[in-house]
Amino acid sequence: MKRFVFILGTFASLTMAYSQPPLESRKLVDSLENALATHPSDSLRSRAAYHLAEYWADQDSNKAKGYLEKGWKLAGRSHYMRACHLYYVGKVYLTTAPEKSEQAFLDADSILNVHKLTFKTAYTLRAAIWYNYAVLLQRKDDTESVIRIFLEKVIPYTRSAGLYNELPRMYLSIGSLFANESEYEKAGIHIGHALSMLDSAEVRDVLRLSIYIAAVDNFAIRGRLDEAEKYHKKVPALIGDNLESLYYLRHLLNEARLRIEQKSYGNALVAINRGSALAAQLKDSLTQESFLHEKFRALYFLNRYKEARDVLLPLAEAGHTPFSRTKMIYYRNLSETYEKLGDFNEAYRWLKTYSTVADSLNEARLTEKIYQMEAKFQHAESQHEIALLKAKKTEAEWEAKMNRIFTWGLCLGCAALLVIACISAAYYRKEKRLGEQMAINHEQQVKELEQNKQLAVTKALLDGEERERKRIARDLHDGLGGMLAAVKINLSGWAASLPEKSFGTGLDNVIRQLDSSVAELRRTARNMMPEALFKFGLEAALRDQCDAYTRAGINVDFQPFDLTNTNSRPLQITVYRIVQELLSNAVRHGKATNIVVQCSQNERDFIIAVEDNGIGFDKTKLEKNDGIGLSTIKSRVSYYLGKLELISAPGEGTTVHIELHDHEEGFDPNRISG
Repeated sequence: MKRFVFILGTFASLTMAYSQPPLESRKLVDSLENALATHPSDSLRSRAAYHLAEYWADQDSNKAKGYLEKGWKLAGRSHYMRACHLYYVGKVYLTTAPEKSEQAFLDADSILNVHKLTFKTAYTLRAAIWYNYAVLLQRKDDTESVIRIFLEKVIPYTRSAGLYNELPRMYLSIGSLFANESEYEKAGIHIGHALSMLDSAEVRDVLRLSIYIAAVDNFAIRGRLDEAEKYHKKVPALIGDNLESLYYLRHLLNEARLRIEQKSYGNALVAINRGSALAAQLKDSLTQESFLHEKFRALYFLNRYKEARDVLLPLAEAGHTPFSRTKMIYYRNLSETYEKLGDFNEAYRWLKTYSTVADSLNEARLTEKIYQMEAKFQHAESQHEIALLKAKKTEAEWEAKMNRIFTWGLCLGCAALLVIACISAAYYRKEKRLGEQMAINHEQQVKELEQNKQLAVTKALLDGEERERKRIARDLHDGLGGMLAAVKINLSGWAASLPEKSFGTGLDNVIRQLDSSVAELRRTARNMMPEALFKFGLEAALRDQCDAYTRAGINVDFQPFDLTNTNSRPLQITVYRIVQELLSNAVRHGKATNIVVQCSQNERDFIIAVEDNGIGFDKTKLEKNDGIGLSTIKSRVSYYLGKLELISAPGEGTTVHIELHDHEEGFDPNRISG
């Protein structure tokens, strides 16, 4: 029985120290007007005008533009103040003209970057620029880019600005983004960073409370109930007497979910009833819907299926949630509930509804992905054209400069001919040496570019392969798996409606074959995207892989040496796929009965050795025509700058020795990203 978390949009509502507070107070507006009119400092008057422009942006665009103009006239012409002006242009147009706002932010950061402004207020401004730029991307539902901007821009600039007390908020934002994408392990890493900073950073109780609530929810989802309970007990002291706040509402929702995970369903129902009443009082329909779904889960686990159905049916038919993923969970849970009640027609109907929504969601995602790829391509083409124009301009300037030097040399006359000849000879020799050196450097750069391009192509192919595996595994599980389950439900329903033994044992055999087919399909899906690798690490995943090939007549001996999970996730996936392919070759083509798999690790170096007693093969034939499997292994080894040695002969078995070097960012859960 699945649970879900609503996407509440917490990211867009988060505030940073360098962001201006909302100017809702008339008194504050009056004070800014007074400062703009009377303060002796032009710089402070300029800032007052910018704040007023931000205040009027959503109320009176003409007035906002007037204040922007006043701020620009008072700001002076320093590079920093020019960037400030563009930043506030972006803030003013943030809601009304997102494209203009986006360009203003990029132009402001470009000024700070080009002129290498590295004082703290400049870093504060750059952090604010990229934070607001991320807000624009979040509205486009580009979560991947938002996370990258936080890790590569906002957090580093916040550190450089010395705003350490804001870092917990940043990591909470990243954790919330990963949680919304159901990446709960990654979300837990960043929420853990936020928790670890609370003892050293001075943060407000409201932020501490938000981090605790997010931590409880994340730990509960990941099954770490003791840690969830630890932080859950700290929340009431921070909430205090504010028992009608949104924070207390989230606390009650965590209470319900935590008690369900602990199988304390009675206590969960108590929390659900209190939370539902408070959500209705606060008119928070989405959270009220969350409580109703938790009530369904509690009743379902108590085997009170009719009550569970009565709770979930209104949500599935007319829920407030706008999110397709959440509706899919409703439909799937409702189908499972009707199956428990023996109403196979309704179970099939809701399962079919689930399948229809899943298909449309996958199609929409594919369309959006194509659009994003096309936009990236167009941007790359534009950058290429700009680079060509710059190169032509530089070349023209260089030619003009050389022409001027040559003309000046001719004007010196015959009187200085000898001196000119000597200087020219020296200059020629120098230019020749310089030209030769430039040619060598250019050749080296070309080689490096070709190598980098090859690595990029290989990485793209490998990443594409893994994404395709994941997509096929998901389609097998959610698509074909759902269809087989529907067939089983129909057969079971039909069998239940016939007189006993009227159909003999044939139908029972068909149903058992369907069960076996579903189990085999799920095993295939798990093999294409192994859960053990992501949940328990590389060593456990490799051991499972070896155990899967061990059966009557075939023995696989797995020997790990000093394996850790500090290598990057892409390398771990590569090692897993290589071992998987080598085991498959040894069993299918080599007819081996005894296989030894050795894996060892030394910091960023990884060694794989696979030896079998199979029939072997002629290497000279293989060199002329590699199989698809061996070609894929060679591509993976090449990408990680590794070596592959293959030893085999007919009748003498096969030995494969592979060395890999991890040149990507390590996967260390204790290291703070960014």
